[in-house]
Amino acid sequence: MKQVRAGLYGLFRLHPSPGRQALRRQWFLGVPVLWIFAAATGGDPAGLVALAILGPLAWLLLLYDMRYLILPDGLVALLALSGLAVNATFAGHPGVPGLTESTLGACFAGLLLETVRRLYHLIRGFDGLGFGDVKLFAALGCWVGWTQVPTLLLVACLATLGGAILARLRPGQATGWRNRLPFGPGLLIALYCVVWLSRSGGTILIGGG
Repeated sequence: MKQVRAGLYGLFRLHPSPGRQALRRQWFLGVPVLWIFAAATGGDPAGLVALAILGPLAWLLLLYDMRYLILPDGLVALLALSGLAVNATFAGHPGVPGLTESTLGACFAGLLLETVRRLYHLIRGFDGLGFGDVKLFAALGCWVGWTQVPTLLLVACLATLGGAILARLRPGQATGWRNRLPFGPGLLIALYCVVWLSRSGGTILIGGG
């Protein structure tokens, strides 16, 4: 709880730093858009509640990672717990994994990305992923269940690749492919897309109905 309060304190403190002011402004501008989108496309109550809770948390973590290249542990834990709570509440609704599947999703996602991280380091000799990304991916597994973890990783890789290409096209940006690029935003975008599609009548693809 102390880490959750620390992450939220940076957002809601009365006299934040200029960087935190910008982050807070972006968060407050983005949340209503996400809620309007959820209300318009959320489908049944399971989809609406999931998107209404997921959107602000994912947006906040995305902003933190983009600005500071960190994923606060407390907020990641809050994301995981909220996913378990939402899925336990709406188990049986279309696209909602049960509590057991959600728990397995967290374990599978964490082990999968940690394996990828270690193999990358073994082959290349340096870290391509941070352990924060592993913890975040495990939290995302709580939302989607183990059957959707491969889909989640695929969409996250595509989103991150797209972001890297766009970054290279921006004037004045360094063009080396070894420049540090956060993976968290791609993971969070993928989570929102997968939850939205699977719980609002969309079709989702590899490994799950």
